Order: sequence, then C-alpha cells, then structure tokens
Amino acid sequence: MAPLLLQYALGASVWLSQIHFSTALDAQIHERDVALTPPTALPGSWSYQGCYTEVGRTLNGASYSNDTTMTDESCISFCSAKGFLYAGTEYASQCFCDSTIAPGALAVNATDCNMACTGNATEPCGGPNRLSLFWSGQTGPVTNPGPPNWAYTGCYTEGITGRLLGEGVSVPGGASNMTVAGCTSACHAAGYILAGCEYGGECWCGNTFTNGGTIAPTTPDGLSGCSVLCNGDLSEYCGGASRLNVYNFNKTIATITSTATASPTQTPAIKPTVGPYTYLGCQTEGNGTRALAAAATASDTMTLEACESFCGSYTFWGTEYGRECYCGNSFGQGSVAAPNSDCSMLCPGDVTEFCGAGNRLSVYSK
Repeated sequence: MAPLLLQYALGASVWLSQIHFSTALDAQIHERDVALTPPTALPGSWSYQGCYTEVGRTLNGASYSNDTTMTDESCISFCSAKGFLYAGTEYASQCFCDSTIAPGALAVNATDCNMACTGNATEPCGGPNRLSLFWSGQTGPVTNPGPPNWAYTGCYTEGITGRLLGEGVSVPGGASNMTVAGCTSACHAAGYILAGCEYGGECWCGNTFTNGGTIAPTTPDGLSGCSVLCNGDLSEYCGGASRLNVYNFNKTIATITSTATASPTQTPAIKPTVGPYTYLGCQTEGNGTRALAAAATASDTMTLEACESFCGSYTFWGTEYGRECYCGNSFGQGSVAAPNSDCSMLCPGDVTEFCGAGNRLSVYSK
C-alpha cells in the first residue's frame, strides 16, 4: 500500500511542478509579447515618426549612450538642447541626433523596434540596426544662398597639397558661434573675396582657389558632402569633412584657377600600426549586436590615434562611420571580415587615415 501512495504522491508532485513551470513559462512569454509603446507626452511639437532602418548612420549629428537610464524622452531632450530636428534611439541604450535623415532610410514595421529602453522597460528604444525615430515638427536646414553681396559658389573639396582657401579666421564668438554670415563678414573684414565654411565651425578665406581643390562630386542628397550644420545656426550648412561651402563676394571669382597636382604624402592610406596595435582589417558590425561592445566614444575630430588612446586597455578597437570608436576583447556574434575597400570613410581629424564606414569598422589588435 505504501508504494502505491508514494507513486500517487510523486505523480501529484510532478503534475504540480509541470503546472508551475507552464505558468512561469506562460508569464515569460506574455511579458515578451507585451507591446512596447512610444511615449505620447512629448515636449513641444515633438512626435513619434515610426521605426526606421539604419543606413550607415541614419542620424549622424550627435550621439551618446547610457546602459542604465536611456529613455526616448531623455534622447529627445539631448537632441533638442543641441538644436537638432530629429532624435532616434537604438539598441536599447543609444541616442542619435540630426537635422536630416540619411538618404535610403526607410520606415519599417513598428515591431522591428523591439528593444526596451534601459531606463523604461515599457518604451521601445529601437532595435538591432533600427531606430525609434522622433521629429521636432520643425523644417530642416538649407544651404544658405549667400548673405547680402555674397553669392554661393558651391560645395568644394579641400585642397590636395594644402588648403583650398589658405587663410583661417575666427568669427565673433568663436567656432561655437559659426554662421555663414559670420564667416563671410570675417573674410570681408580681412580683405578677402572668397569665404569657405568647413566642418561646422571653421572659416577659411582667400582670393583664389589653390592646392587642387575642386567642386565636390554630387551625392544622392544633393549636398556633395557639405552636410554639417553650422555650430551657431542649425538651420544652415557649414561644409563638412574636407568640404567647404564657398561664397564669393560680388561674384568676383567665377572659375577655379588652381593647377596643383596631388602629393603622394597626402593620399589616404591604411595605417599599418597605431601605437602597440596592428591593423587587423575591415570588419562588419555584429548580427543584432555591436562587433565591439565593451566601450564606445565619438568625436567630430576622430583619428585612429584618438581611438587607440581611448581603447588602450582592450585587445581590439575599431573606428566606424568616420567619427565613432568602439573597443572590446572579442567580436560580437555575426561580425566577419570585409574587404578593406569597404572601410572607405576618412577620419575627420586626419583625412589621410581611414575610419571605417557605415556598419564597417577599421579594426586594430594587439
């Protein structure tokens, strides 16, 4: 009789355990299936635009990450304070800003943005290569056609053997207050008839085009690389990395007069070593995760040396999309070697170096 009772007791125990396991599993599944909801109480005229694909960097104006307190609201606050028109959260903990959306970025199913914000588990903060996108409701920036008496000449490349316009000047308030009007005024006051705005905060002047600079090739967005906003006026563009929005006083200069030829020392090339690190190759981003996820930083003056200094305690580091730097001791799942030609973006702080590309890292190891 005792063995039979024992069998009943064991059977009941197993049955109850199965119920408990099933209930717990159902709860986990239910928790995963709860829809993440974008916040509706947003500041000013900000509104949710949907889930968007990453194309290299869909928003590339500014960024930060926070592994514990990221929310859609905090990202919007960060981008709004810097004057940007768009804010996007990604990978649960990352925030990106810009005043334009990169060409090719597309709205996709909202469920693709399925990663909860690290600071609010009910909100979506994008996903792998997906952005939860928000818009301020304001119109985007434009290329300034020219202040009074100045005409816009075009987007020009920097010189090959030196500066396109050789005289750098300061605008009132310094680089943080850079505007097209401020640059043209400063160049005019210095006695020059050409003014060029570069990388958001630089002003260059001259009376002729020099050192092999020329009209920049057209890009799909029509900006030819002159896509960086002016530090002092985010409604207009002030050149880009090795790109200048050039203005001409009273249309005095009509053509490029430079006959300079390329100098071999100025040609961008893969740097074989940086400090104790050796070039490993061009590497793809991970599949649903970062290729190098231990630490990250970004800078509008990024160089290989700056990234090496930041990541000095790690085995690997890599630069991506020109201005981003990532560190790690191993590669994330799905990250594989890519052709070196894929890592074709120049480092903004040193245009003789390559700093990865969209979803591509120039990787160094020790």
